[in-house]
Amino acid sequence: IANYMLTVGYMNNKGIIKNTKDSRYYARFNANMNITQRLKMFASVGFSYNESQMMEQGMSPQTNPMLAAFHKSPLFSVYEKDETGRSLGTFSKVETYVNDVRNPRADIIGISNPAALISEVEENGDVYNVLVNLGLNYQLNEKFKVGGVFGVYYNYNREQAFIAGKSSLAIAPLNDGLAKNTVRSAVNQTQNIYFNGFGEYHDVIKKSHYLDAMVGYQMLTSSIESDCGTGTNTSSDFYKTLNSISGYINKRIFGYINTWNWMNIYAQAQYDYKHQVYATVGLTADASSSTGENADLFKFLPSAQVGIRLANTSLLRDVKGIDELTIRGEYAQQTNSRYSPHFSKYYYSSKMFRDITGLVRDNIPNTKLQAEVVHTTTLGLDFATLGRRLSFSADLYEERTKDMVNKEDVAPLFGFENAYSNNGEIKTQGIDFSLQASLIQNKNFEWTVGGNISHYKSKIISLGKVNQQIINFSDGSALLNKVGENPYQFYGYQANEVISSQQQADELNLISHSGVKFNAGDIHFQNMNGDNRIDEKDMVTLGDATPDFFGGFFTYFRYKGFDLMAQFTYSYGNKIYNGTRRSFESMNGFENQSSIAERRWSYDGQKTDIPRAVYGDAIGNSRFSSRWIEDGSFLKLKNVTLGYTFSERVGFFNQIHIYLTGENLFTCTKYLGFDPEFNYSYNPELAGFDLCKAPLGKTVKLGIKLNF
Repeated sequence: IANYMLTVGYMNNKGIIKNTKDSRYYARFNANMNITQRLKMFASVGFSYNESQMMEQGMSPQTNPMLAAFHKSPLFSVYEKDETGRSLGTFSKVETYVNDVRNPRADIIGISNPAALISEVEENGDVYNVLVNLGLNYQLNEKFKVGGVFGVYYNYNREQAFIAGKSSLAIAPLNDGLAKNTVRSAVNQTQNIYFNGFGEYHDVIKKSHYLDAMVGYQMLTSSIESDCGTGTNTSSDFYKTLNSISGYINKRIFGYINTWNWMNIYAQAQYDYKHQVYATVGLTADASSSTGENADLFKFLPSAQVGIRLANTSLLRDVKGIDELTIRGEYAQQTNSRYSPHFSKYYYSSKMFRDITGLVRDNIPNTKLQAEVVHTTTLGLDFATLGRRLSFSADLYEERTKDMVNKEDVAPLFGFENAYSNNGEIKTQGIDFSLQASLIQNKNFEWTVGGNISHYKSKIISLGKVNQQIINFSDGSALLNKVGENPYQFYGYQANEVISSQQQADELNLISHSGVKFNAGDIHFQNMNGDNRIDEKDMVTLGDATPDFFGGFFTYFRYKGFDLMAQFTYSYGNKIYNGTRRSFESMNGFENQSSIAERRWSYDGQKTDIPRAVYGDAIGNSRFSSRWIEDGSFLKLKNVTLGYTFSERVGFFNQIHIYLTGENLFTCTKYLGFDPEFNYSYNPELAGFDLCKAPLGKTVKLGIKLNF
């Protein structure tokens, strides 16, 4: 009559940086119930709670303890010492003057004490997640069925950060030295409500013709509210909240509320002849609240799929060794409207002028903005043999995104830099291949291996009124989007060898954009246009973060109640901008540098790959170039799990499974950074940017699954 399953778990991950961790408690309950012979109900309830202790990340030696440790001179002590060299137990200071008295042992460079960052910076986060699903299915008769699913999701995320420094003076002030300490606070809430109601029809005619049809309606409403605040200079490091900051000058409150509504009406019909040939057609009407008020409300999206199972036909039915051979093709259209409603509607934000706050218009809306439409065409092949113990699949596909939302520049008279329109188009072509083999399979022992490999390439078809777009970042790095090429290509200078002698420098006769001559010990940048001036006209594409191919493979063993699973992932040909290495190999300031600086050019005629050290780097040896672009290929042992399943019922439990999992245990790569597999930001522009984010650590998990 009813089946139930309860999963309860706890996970505690200690970060690779001291005093960081992530604890997670979670529970999930599933139930399937037969209320009557025709009416069935299913329900699931999930809850999780995450508690995190974090540290600052990114390219800020004032707040990131990893970057501060790289940049801090090893000549400085972690703790202050007296005249005899005895440690005083207090962190060494950054401030040069304390109570108007000069501290001769302070770090005049202004780099925070990394030990103080670990001990005195507090960043805490709490995340609550609740997911509830309830569904009903009612069998009207042998051919008709109706049903529906209702779901609610709630997320509450609270973060609090306090960057000390006012009392201990061991942490460098932010905001150009004005913020002696800093408070940050944020609360984010997400509420989603989902519904899907459908009706199904199924019929078999003369045991040969299988007919299936479905119509339905689904909707989703998503509301996101973010309330944030920042402030500086509480009276002392003892006071760590926004309420401790007096006045409005040192405090800023901001946030937003976004609501996204989506609905979908769909119809689908499928015909199957003796499980040999099948065809499916569908039509969907899609609408979203993020589109402009003058755009079409609905997008009508057709789809079709055909396939032939050759192994079931008279042609191959009696051929031994072919258990499955299916050729299939599919065409479908889907929309993407999950972009900010601010692109298509007016919105306002609060601005402060002295002690007065007012509302100002903050965008140029495009009231005709439509949803992006993705056209997907797929050809596939499925094959199985040896009693389906060996199988593989191959898919060749093309995705073409039309009406792509694209940011374009507008005239300065509008008061804004850009607006959004549907003038972009991009095409992606790729292939996926997977293979799985059951090498041994019997009652007590099983051994299965498998893997997949994927390759894709994207090409920009249109950027509207322009042929290319350059995306510039604050550190001088840049990306290029150009029609006919891959999106988000690194865009900089091609660095060749170091100019070894003054004679070679005179022969090259290169100057910088400001007219400074390149001399011995400088980088020989490629002069692309032959004018002997190294400037933005010589910038070229330097690769992108898209790999040539990527995938994974696994092996699985089972002996009686014991099981062992090992999973590997790999990537080949992707490029990474190592901004972390650039920060401590530029040799243009007083910050500590890596040991590679020992190879720097230092005398005429020296052959080396590291340029000379020059304060300020007026010539631009450390500019964004191929020096900082690295091969991000890797092979990684993603996880290994050893488990044991009790074969007999234990107490109230039908099944108990105990497992031990290790993650990120091994990586093989030539990348010089911490880890070639990272995700600095959800922003696709920053894919491949390594900006000193803490790498994934090696973790070990012990778990138990209890099934009632």
